[in-house]
Amino acid sequence: MLRKIIALFAAFALLVCAFPAAAEESVRYTAAKADFDKAFSALLTVGASVAVAKDGEIVGVFNYGRVLGSDKGPIDDETFFKMASASKLITAMGIMQLVDAGKLSLDEDISAYLGYEVRNPNFADVKITIRQILCHTSSIITCKGYTRGVTMTDLKPLQEILCGKSKKSAFSKCAPGTRYEYSNFGFGILGSLIEYASGQTLDDYMTEHIFSPLGIRGVYIRNFLPEGSRIANASYTNGEFYESKDPEYSYIYGAGGLKMSARDLCVLLTVLSGDGTANGVRILSEQTVKDMRVCQTGMEGVSAKVEYGLGMQIKQDTVVKGRLMYGHQGVSNGVIAGLFFDPEDNTCIAVTSNRSKERPEIHNMAPLVLNSVAIAYEYLYGAEE
Repeated sequence: MLRKIIALFAAFALLVCAFPAAAEESVRYTAAKADFDKAFSALLTVGASVAVAKDGEIVGVFNYGRVLGSDKGPIDDETFFKMASASKLITAMGIMQLVDAGKLSLDEDISAYLGYEVRNPNFADVKITIRQILCHTSSIITCKGYTRGVTMTDLKPLQEILCGKSKKSAFSKCAPGTRYEYSNFGFGILGSLIEYASGQTLDDYMTEHIFSPLGIRGVYIRNFLPEGSRIANASYTNGEFYESKDPEYSYIYGAGGLKMSARDLCVLLTVLSGDGTANGVRILSEQTVKDMRVCQTGMEGVSAKVEYGLGMQIKQDTVVKGRLMYGHQGVSNGVIAGLFFDPEDNTCIAVTSNRSKERPEIHNMAPLVLNSVAIAYEYLYGAEE
């Protein structure tokens, strides 16, 4: 009997001690939610979601506004957002997982995987590598052949764009590895390389090997959105609905096609910020995530000065003053998204939105992202951050 009384007192003491901590957390969350709402309202944002993780755990999701289109329902933790160029960071994870598996090599000629020779016609003796594509130094540029494919205006096979009679338009006048030139087409090609190396479609590979093992959901092709799910964005390109099962036509997805919720995106960031695992599941080797965070200037085949790792931007003082942050921003047709993490303190922040008054330049950090990251840091660490 005495043991039962002692046990009851102990349980009661623990419960009493927990109340202040829970109350404090509730106050902090409410204050942060008010700050997010104010920041999004000031930018005339229609809908947004921000997820925050610390030490591998999601510690807060902040939703605002509504979805666009006929639904007009409220944004929630499960709402899918288009990620625009922030998709590149996630596509890079697929590539690096295949590098881990020995199915791709960063410094191999991409011709070996495509099955035909790809050369910048101005530098026919210089190979083009996955490493160069991942840090935008491959000399492959975003040409009309690519943009017409994405919009389904004129979808041509990849080989025709890279090797056909108009191939000069797909390449810059600089040798591979010698100059940074941001390339959507290059990351589109990475989507095709995932398919060539794995024997699966991009959606199937990413779902089976990355998303499902982590208990999260994401799609590149809009048709594959889970039944009953909602997407925050109304605008789309025709290519988002095209279901290619041929790698030669799948270059239209990898650069900007991902749709996912902020919460699930934040789970992926914990993989990159930590040791390659999340939710107890290994996605990448610990060495690979470290390699991805290394600036590629001076690495094999890259002499250009870049602020890029393998598929990710490297931002010193730009996202948060005094901090080195890694990740990627996305801006397109009203979409503003930002995926950033700091491995030093294992902080991850995923910012998604569907429309606002902002129209930032692609290479400038969007105030919507910067404001969101600042509020997230205050939520985690206090006003001094």
